[in-house]
Amino acid sequence: ASPDRDVRPVIAAFGDSLTAGAGVEPEGNYPAILQRKIDAAGYRYRVVNAGVSGETSAQGLSRVPSVIALRPAIAIVEFGGNDGLRTPERRKRPR
Repeated sequence: ASPDRDVRPVIAAFGDSLTAGAGVEPEGNYPAILQRKIDAAGYRYRVVNAGVSGETSAQGLSRVPSVIALRPAIAIVEFGGNDGLRTPERRKRPR
């Protein structure tokens, strides 16, 4: 392996805007915070932020192959917040 290549096992943080860190500085998203905590504890993992703001579960499903291509040792999956916002007619509820 070349000295520039990061060969640490990958933790894939796969999700929507909560993972991507919408509305926070890049160092404030949870994958970045997790990386700092892992480093401070002496573990050798590389956290990859695979979050996309606004994405639904179905859209995330289409990205599974790209996350698998990372060959993660661990995957954290977070979706669902946008699903309710994008459901046709926002799930009419009887009142």
